Amino acid sequence: IPPRDVPQSSTPRQRPARPKRPADPDSRSSGPAASLRTNVPPRIEDRATDAPPGELAAEVRAPRGRKAVTGVPASDPLAVLLERLAARIDVENIEPAAMLDQERWSAARAAIAETFLAMQTDESVDVDVDMRQVAHVALHEAVGLGALDDLLSDEAVRSIVVNGPDHIFIDRGEGVEAASLSFSSQAALRRVARRLAAQAGHALQAQPVLHGRLNFGPRLTIMQPPLIANDIMIELRIGRASSLGALADMGWITADAATHLGKAVAECRNIVVAGPRGSGVPELLSALAAELPKTETTVAIEAVPELDIDRTRTISLASTNAGISLTEAIEHGSRLSAERLIINDLSGAHIMTALASLLGREPGHLLGVHCFSSKDAIEGLLMAAGCGGSERACIVELVGSAIDLVVAMQRGPEGPRIAAILEVQGHEGGDVSYQSVPF
Repeated sequence: IPPRDVPQSSTPRQRPARPKRPADPDSRSSGPAASLRTNVPPRIEDRATDAPPGELAAEVRAPRGRKAVTGVPASDPLAVLLERLAARIDVENIEPAAMLDQERWSAARAAIAETFLAMQTDESVDVDVDMRQVAHVALHEAVGLGALDDLLSDEAVRSIVVNGPDHIFIDRGEGVEAASLSFSSQAALRRVARRLAAQAGHALQAQPVLHGRLNFGPRLTIMQPPLIANDIMIELRIGRASSLGALADMGWITADAATHLGKAVAECRNIVVAGPRGSGVPELLSALAAELPKTETTVAIEAVPELDIDRTRTISLASTNAGISLTEAIEHGSRLSAERLIINDLSGAHIMTALASLLGREPGHLLGVHCFSSKDAIEGLLMAAGCGGSERACIVELVGSAIDLVVAMQRGPEGPRIAAILEVQGHEGGDVSYQSVPF
């Protein structure tokens, strides 16, 4: 290791990325992980066609040109089925308990079968339509989360963005891609949005923005007019509590880096994880939090819920849900009696507030900073803090005094990776002195 008084920087040696397991496009795991994540029954039966599941909604709305007795074109059997189904069961129920009621799901299945039989009798459905496909969509839109049920059952999916009934995008860790799944209508999408809000403990109503966490794990954001031009936007971020060892197995970090970071947590060092959004900052913070002693009390402070911390002695604060600023949440949370602070989603002036909150406390805290990051993440940290209006000299002194380790995150074609681990040694000459840790 170079001398302490000579700042160094080097490109870390990274383990080659492991090949990712191809995601099954029709994955509906019935194991414990899937049931915990969705809390709703799987699809009602296997699809009999060779069409990918994502093409389902488009397939069942293929034009045929005949009119149904309901006035809805027979070219849209899904719309006919849903319209008749609404007269038989309460499809507007958004209570979280109703989504877990197995009897309600069974009753909906029976109602769908009877409705389809009636549609065959009055010839309001084309004989070529595979109604098992239509019934699958109708069931989940009537009593579940529609197209989201299929996506939430896919263990590879990390995030979902819905920008209107026909535009759904997913990220499996290799970048955002369009999903061919869709909702049958704008009304169906809004109904699902209300159900999601209810599961997060909120009422959608006229709120332009809603942040929350679903009772089975994913973080939720819903936006609607007048904030956005489209009728509604839904984002689900599916984090999974992990460990440093698991991140090493995924190729995010090397085994040496995992060992070094675990030792740093055990030694009660103040650690900053810095990187742009989408680079894995919350995930690495969550993994570091898993290394904390279970006998210690932790206060986790965020603007919106992003961390996945599986610890009973954790107090979680989310400033947006409380209607206060992140700065206020940091000030309140840092006054609580706790051995460790975990502060996420820092940028600008919030960085200075978080750094100041560490002064006068025993070390051993974790900070997550969103900023441009490279192997010289400390410069990115200083620039981000400077955007809050603080003078560089003050920022340098705080970083050099309060921080022991800076972990730089980046996201490339192969997903999130650690770009560098930097040991902070102090400050001199108006700059932060540090050394790179080889790994």
